[in-house]
Amino acid sequence: MASFQQTIETYLNANIPALGENEIVNLNSLLESRQSRQADLDKKLDTVKEKTQQALKTMLDTVHSEQKLLEETRTSLIQKENEICQYCPSHAEDQNTSDDTLLKRLGSLEARIRTIDHTKDYVKTLLVCANLSEEALAIVQSDPEAAIKPYNKLGTLRRFVENHSKSSHGHADLLTHLTNCHTYLWEQLNAALTRNFKSSLDALSWPNPIKPPYGPQLRDKLDHFEQCFRNLLLLHKPSGKIADEHKNRVLVPVALMLEPISLRFRFHFESNKPTNRLDKPEWYLKHIKNTITTHMPFLITTIQPILDGVSDYLGAKLLIKDNFIQGLLANVSRKLNATLPKLLNHANWLSHTTHEVLLFDQSLQEEFAYAVSGPQRSNSPIGEIILGNDTWFNAWFEAEKKFSIIRYDEIVLDSQAFDVYIEDELQRDSKEAGGGDAKHVSTMKRTRSAVHLLSLLEGITETYKPVPSLVQRLKFFAEIQLSLLDRYHQRISSAVDSFEALSLLRSVPVPGSFPDAVTGLKTANDSAGSLASLGRLCRWWASIRTIGEAIRYMVEDDHFLSMQYEVDARPDVVMEAGVEEIFLPVAKDSQSFSLFSRVLMDCEALTERIEKILEIEDWYWRYVITQNQFSKQGSLQLEVDLQLGLWKTGKQWVRKPENYTKRLKETLKLLTLSFNATNGEATSELHTFLPYDEFMKALMDASEKARIQKELDRLGIELLSYSQVRDVLRRRSDMLCSWS
Repeated sequence: MASFQQTIETYLNANIPALGENEIVNLNSLLESRQSRQADLDKKLDTVKEKTQQALKTMLDTVHSEQKLLEETRTSLIQKENEICQYCPSHAEDQNTSDDTLLKRLGSLEARIRTIDHTKDYVKTLLVCANLSEEALAIVQSDPEAAIKPYNKLGTLRRFVENHSKSSHGHADLLTHLTNCHTYLWEQLNAALTRNFKSSLDALSWPNPIKPPYGPQLRDKLDHFEQCFRNLLLLHKPSGKIADEHKNRVLVPVALMLEPISLRFRFHFESNKPTNRLDKPEWYLKHIKNTITTHMPFLITTIQPILDGVSDYLGAKLLIKDNFIQGLLANVSRKLNATLPKLLNHANWLSHTTHEVLLFDQSLQEEFAYAVSGPQRSNSPIGEIILGNDTWFNAWFEAEKKFSIIRYDEIVLDSQAFDVYIEDELQRDSKEAGGGDAKHVSTMKRTRSAVHLLSLLEGITETYKPVPSLVQRLKFFAEIQLSLLDRYHQRISSAVDSFEALSLLRSVPVPGSFPDAVTGLKTANDSAGSLASLGRLCRWWASIRTIGEAIRYMVEDDHFLSMQYEVDARPDVVMEAGVEEIFLPVAKDSQSFSLFSRVLMDCEALTERIEKILEIEDWYWRYVITQNQFSKQGSLQLEVDLQLGLWKTGKQWVRKPENYTKRLKETLKLLTLSFNATNGEATSELHTFLPYDEFMKALMDASEKARIQKELDRLGIELLSYSQVRDVLRRRSDMLCSWS
């Protein structure tokens, strides 16, 4: 050891230069600090070793104790097993059965513990229910508004138990008790709030109209009314959801407001008062509309803001006007259900009542924007009472059908049915005298039967237009309107058949030999032979053509366009209404139906048929013009005969009948054209014509076509061809020499 220190000292002396006294002092202090630190570290190490040893000892002791406890537990378990095996020697060999028995005992204990927990919850729920009920009942008379809070809490508790009772059958009695408590509390609160609300209504002198702006004397009363109204809204019934409760029902405060109004309705319209009449439904319907109109300002300005303020609580956006109207309509429904069975024996009253009810429903939507709520099948809440009952609807339909047929028979059996409708003449004369636009004056005259039939059809349309069901509207349209049109068409068609069967026109060699009677439509005044027969043909033609033109206008009417659109969207509805045989498909093998196609085709076909019979122009051309030579006197006589015969008869139906026989009119112009024998020039009132020899040569020369056309235009010859012009001029005796 000494040699080692000497070696170090020798090494240090040799390698480290001599230090000063200060440096040695510094080294000594540094060495001392290092030694002190080392001593602290050694002390800490000893402390850690001691703690570690202590922890290991404690752990070992714990392990030994646990091991001992496990050994004791194992010994106890073996002892228990042996005891169980000794107690049940028959099961000593089957250890699984022993385990099952133990599990059963454990399960039984668990069930008993669960029962205890349920009992504790049951008792706790009963205590909460009792506390809430006592709290609410204590203030229900003095402060019903404050009593609503514990009432709502009790409702929340009841719903909670109800939701949990679906999975557990042990809560049935508890739920019944909660429901009874909740219902009883609701009855107490409802009675108190209702009493307060009625007192607020009495203070406002309800149901007298309350119109804004309100004076200062009403402000406090209105504040009290609004608070009572709000409280009744917040007090919902024990059963059902809040939103469902208010969605399709009249609000409780609104029902209370309607009580005096309903009492007044019963007094006037459901008692022995003179105002209660079966034949005057418009009286009670007008009363309901007046009631709505009277109270609408108060409802909108005062009550609607209350509903808006509690809309979140109610779970729905409610309109007071619709709710108020819904409550009022209950009176109308009750009245209508009571009177309709009595109306079945009075077709006129039933029809009138149905018409008034449909107009009433329409006015509710148009005047008050009433939106139907609840399980209604249509937008006709009162009309649906009739329309939704097959017996009542069929009775109304048959009544309307019977009225229409009776009115139709009156129209067509009138002795003047096919005479000119004189009102058209008066209207046309007034327009012409007043300087009206001639373009808007019809050139065709209408018959009385056609005008009255169209008026009847229009009335039927107005009758069923408010009916919301497309099936029912199609039934009216097909079985009444189209049926009447078919009857009218068949009547005229039968008359034309009789006319043709007698060969009244085409079998005679010259005009003027018509018989005096036409099977089907002969009047006592017909005594003018062929002109009378011609007049009847013109009447039929004017009648059926008037109907055809009216049908074309009906096709473009908004009502029928809407019906056609609905039929196109739902083609099966035609089969549902049972009228598929009446309509024609839009195209072959098509399932879409056109409302007016068939009847319009029938009218057009009959019109064309009569026009062919009336084609006297062809007969004149074939048997008179091309078969005879005309002197100047003969041409003038033919013109007079046409003007006083055919055209005079036609003038009863159209303004210028000669325009319907334009070829005959142009022929007469050529036959009566005056030529100057000295200079060979034809003259008219306005123009000087070509010399007849030049004109005849030009007709044969194709190069003169433009010149001839110019001269024909000056004469107003538009329809006749060049060959027909030559044929007509050949018939003039004074021009025979001009043809070489």
